[in-house]
Amino acid sequence: MKKFAIIILAIMLSFVAVSCEQSVAETKDSESAAVTIKKDAEELKPVKVVFDLKKPSDIVFDIGLEEDEELICLEGENVADGDYIVSDGKLFVKREYWTTLKGGEHVFKVVTTKNEKKLSFDIDAENKDNNIVNGGFETGDLFGWTAYTIFKGEDDILSFVDEGVKENDTFFTFEVPYGGKGKYVYGFDDRDGDNKDKWNERMGVMRSSTFVLGGCGFVSFMLGGGKNGQLCYLSVRDAETDEEIARYKNEKFNSTSYILDEENYYEANLVSYKADLSAHLGKKLYFEFVDLGGRDWDLLTFDEIVSYHKTEPETGVLAKDIKPTFTDSYVPNVLYNGDLSKGLEGYSEFSASSSNESVFTVANGVLKSDAQGDEGRGTLRSSLFRVDGSGIISMNVGAAQGKRFDKDTFISIRERNTNRELFRFANRNHDGNTMIRYYVDLSEHIGKQCYIEIVDNAAGSYDVIFVSDIITYYASMPVYGLDNAAVNLVY
Repeated sequence: MKKFAIIILAIMLSFVAVSCEQSVAETKDSESAAVTIKKDAEELKPVKVVFDLKKPSDIVFDIGLEEDEELICLEGENVADGDYIVSDGKLFVKREYWTTLKGGEHVFKVVTTKNEKKLSFDIDAENKDNNIVNGGFETGDLFGWTAYTIFKGEDDILSFVDEGVKENDTFFTFEVPYGGKGKYVYGFDDRDGDNKDKWNERMGVMRSSTFVLGGCGFVSFMLGGGKNGQLCYLSVRDAETDEEIARYKNEKFNSTSYILDEENYYEANLVSYKADLSAHLGKKLYFEFVDLGGRDWDLLTFDEIVSYHKTEPETGVLAKDIKPTFTDSYVPNVLYNGDLSKGLEGYSEFSASSSNESVFTVANGVLKSDAQGDEGRGTLRSSLFRVDGSGIISMNVGAAQGKRFDKDTFISIRERNTNRELFRFANRNHDGNTMIRYYVDLSEHIGKQCYIEIVDNAAGSYDVIFVSDIITYYASMPVYGLDNAAVNLVY
């Protein structure tokens, strides 16, 4: 029996040895083939590529194509067919592709109908990872930025579009230029006197490319417009967690008459700001412009967004962080003072009225934004609550039935830290001062810590909002009909 086992083992070892010899032979053949291909490949002259993130453009290579020679494909460096074209015997690699590469040495394999060519190139892009793409809009468009709507999917009222990029020396009013840097800024077109009102009504969000915060940790930017800083602002966000790191408004905006006070006149003309983010050095971040307003000067103009500084900029107003912050270590599922029996205790108010006076009052358990009549504009922010139980919350809403009620007077539910808007609804069943019960389905957000913002950004007849009896916890699903179901305007 032992002899039989030994014979079997010997046969197996012999088989393994033969297999190994074949494997080695195949490997050698493969290596030989690889070497042959590399040896036969034509070495094109190495190229130094200077890719300017401030003004990105296509890069052109002369790959020496003969008249009867055609490019089959370009390989290496994750390049795809749509990243390049060939014209007049030259290779044009698109600017969109260049933004994905890091600085340093890279190699393309150029496969043609006649042979293969090795194209090596070195990207000279100092601190490329620390800079955003097209921060000064010197391409004349929004290349490098991504814009999207945040109101009922209505792309036709998107506030960030290529048409908004204007030449820096354009006069927006009273022969006052925007005052940005370079040839272009992001502004608006007011030549016929009507477009500013149309531009005010636009809404949207626009984010930059991602950057790694480096240097001294300061960033800088130029801002104009943004009269209601609670609805129109610039955010800085963590690209990995989506947490809002900081939020800045154009604090210098005012409606001072240019004729009476030329030096303090700041509307669409730009103010230079700088911000200290050094506590977040090394993090991947991005900028995000937000425009949620639809009234006079609820628009943003901007330019020269710079994400990297070796040292603190010598000029610029030190921007103040206005992002919502909460210090609560424990968050209950029942909103504090949801019945408003303690007046405005537990709520924070941000007035957008020119007088900066209080807009919200509480009488007989009903919150009203009528302290200044229909003209008053402002935002009221609640404390935190935890989405729990059935995930349904509810509240009574009245008035809020102006011409553009769903854009100007609404309720917003936002998530702590990211401050993302999870749900926004308006009084779609408005009937004078009648209070209507609305139920908001947050069941997909169970466990999240949230807060409520009540917004009155209107100044016309019935452009006030009433709210009462806010309930944030139902152990089981309450019974309600479609008429009482809040409809989410965020999509």
